[in-house]
Amino acid sequence: MQYKIFCDDYCLYDSQLDDFQVGHPTLKQEVNCVDELKFTIYPSHPYFNNISKLSSIVTVYRDDNLIFKGRVISSNQGFHNEKEITCEGVLAFLLDTIIRPFDFPNDDQFSDLDYSTDNVIEYFLNWVIDCHNSQVDLFHLTSDTEISPAKTYYMKINNIYRKVKSPVIEGIGSYYEITKSFKHISLGNVVATDPNNYLARSSIEFLSSKEIIYSRILDTYGGYFIVKDENGVNILDYIEDFTSDGTESGDKLVCTQKIEFGSNLIELTQVVDGADIKTGIIPLGARIEDSEGHQTDKCLTIESLPDGVLSEGIIKTGDHILNTTLSENYGAIYEVIKWEDVNTTENLQNKALAYLADSVKFKNALTIKDIDLKLTDDQI
Repeated sequence: MQYKIFCDDYCLYDSQLDDFQVGHPTLKQEVNCVDELKFTIYPSHPYFNNISKLSSIVTVYRDDNLIFKGRVISSNQGFHNEKEITCEGVLAFLLDTIIRPFDFPNDDQFSDLDYSTDNVIEYFLNWVIDCHNSQVDLFHLTSDTEISPAKTYYMKINNIYRKVKSPVIEGIGSYYEITKSFKHISLGNVVATDPNNYLARSSIEFLSSKEIIYSRILDTYGGYFIVKDENGVNILDYIEDFTSDGTESGDKLVCTQKIEFGSNLIELTQVVDGADIKTGIIPLGARIEDSEGHQTDKCLTIESLPDGVLSEGIIKTGDHILNTTLSENYGAIYEVIKWEDVNTTENLQNKALAYLADSVKFKNALTIKDIDLKLTDDQI
């Protein structure tokens, strides 16, 4: 198995060539986290001076497979003039751009949302990505006089360049074309959906693009953001699990190699954690509107629903539900959870019940250290 590290077009490391070596190359990758690559390069290296912070693109290959792409964020020079290089993955590009305060889907900029055809989660993610690209790419008015089917056109709406779904010749004078930067990201496969195909998200703060997609989508729907490279373009996929990449081919993103004692298992640690246990939930829904249709500071609650036993060991009293069986053992441990897109008390109660069912389980985490047997046998 051969590993290579490139900085732009320059080879920094080749595991099979003595002339291209770096010290202690370490790649750290975790799901839904920004990848991190660290290595040390010495003055004797032929490309010692070819690494530029923030602008150089570093890639790592395992055989012919790209396993890391990112930028240099720090370069610390040591006593012997060696440089300790730290790189972060493409996902970190979303930290560089800011989403202005918004109210989705009520703002005029979302007027083209079509609930009958659009996946509302995909639409929202596309909007965030458009906001990001509007800040990192260059746009110019098209010089075309006719619509080109091979091109993607954009319109400027609230200082955001949005893709034109169905370009028409009458609007070509206001269409823009794009010159992509290395920070450009395109949205790929989105397999997550909302059961009601409805989403209400807002912010009164100026937050990064990454923080928006994590706090407004990932924290609610779960799943995984995966960054890949297709012909030099950064593609962001949003998948439910790693058994399929969301494409028609359904390629698996998991290794099917078994982890077994006496074979490739090095260490096994089990941790049981009860820190997140909750026995009661106070659910809040969307903000209530006044008689003129303006949102108030009050939120929808389940207080108007009848009190009583909802299921075995679960009771509803006032604005909360409680697991009486567990509260006898652990005491009352309440949590306030808000679902901004829920507008009916019945749906709010159902979501609270589902959340409570998951919140009364101890977290049982296994930490496994193993070795890829392909490192010792190419046939595995």
